[in-house]
Amino acid sequence: MPQEGLWLSEDMLCGRDTSGDALILREKERSRVLSKILNTFVKASGDLLENEKLLAFLATVEKQCHHLVVCVGGGSQISQALAEKGIESQFGPLGREITTDEGGAIASRILNDNARAFRARLSQKGISAVVLTPILQIGGLICLVNGDIYTLSAYHGFSQLFVATRADRLEKKREEFARFGTCLAPQGKIEILGL
Repeated sequence: MPQEGLWLSEDMLCGRDTSGDALILREKERSRVLSKILNTFVKASGDLLENEKLLAFLATVEKQCHHLVVCVGGGSQISQALAEKGIESQFGPLGREITTDEGGAIASRILNDNARAFRARLSQKGISAVVLTPILQIGGLICLVNGDIYTLSAYHGFSQLFVATRADRLEKKREEFARFGTCLAPQGKIEILGL
């Protein structure tokens, strides 16, 4: 008769196919193993997608977590593209608001292009991650979401969250997140990285 414990296969723990033999983990072992099963969310500024420090950070995190999700941004690129087309946008408490369909399409294209290129870059480096954009589809409508707000929406589903920004934006980013109370480390789970 098996001892009381948590049944997990070795493959499940490693994120591989779950057809392997199951392991019985006693209570002492359970907490040790579960502490290593981290779900990690990283919001990466579009300005950092070519940054080697970001890639090195993701490679390290990927080895320590079970599930890595990277949300790519593109704010600077979007600002430049909108300005070139003469499309206005405004910033409010929830980030940039683009009021035209053309502007929304430009922003969506940039974010999707960034995600596609970053996915390929991670693959070349052997880093396994889900790469996504801060775009939601709600009731058939496309909703562009500020990447920092998207990070806050992921807060309850992930063990640890990181916001990677340029080093010169680090303090401003910390101030922006401070308005959300104790979500920042060490009290909370979000850590802001200046790369």
